[in-house]
Amino acid sequence: MIRARSAAFAAALLALAACTTTTTVAYVPESERPRLTWEEARVTVLRFATIECPRLTQAGLGSGEVQVLARVGPGGLTREAELEGTSRDERLDGIFGAVVAQLAFPDEFPDGGDARVRIMYRCTSPVDVRFVRR
Repeated sequence: MIRARSAAFAAALLALAACTTTTTVAYVPESERPRLTWEEARVTVLRFATIECPRLTQAGLGSGEVQVLARVGPGGLTREAELEGTSRDERLDGIFGAVVAQLAFPDEFPDGGDARVRIMYRCTSPVDVRFVRR
């Protein structure tokens, strides 16, 4: 009887340990900040990346890329941005998400839709940041 209970308890613990959870972080635009054009967003990320690159390089993260899903509302304004990967650096991920959340796509998405933004960075001299809409 004790063995049966122990086995059931062990099985329940094993099942619990096998469960995984994922957390999705959504970035929303800040109403106090202006909306950004494609080039303004790239330059903003470039400025932050230039500041972060010494730390990133030291951590072995001197280059990388992340894809961000921008959910665009009517009028072409991003309502929400969600990372579909990670740079492996929480601070840099936050920069990418916050900047994409401020993007405006008035010509490409006048009625809204989803845009995927691929951000590539490289901590070279000078720092290089590229945005590609997919």
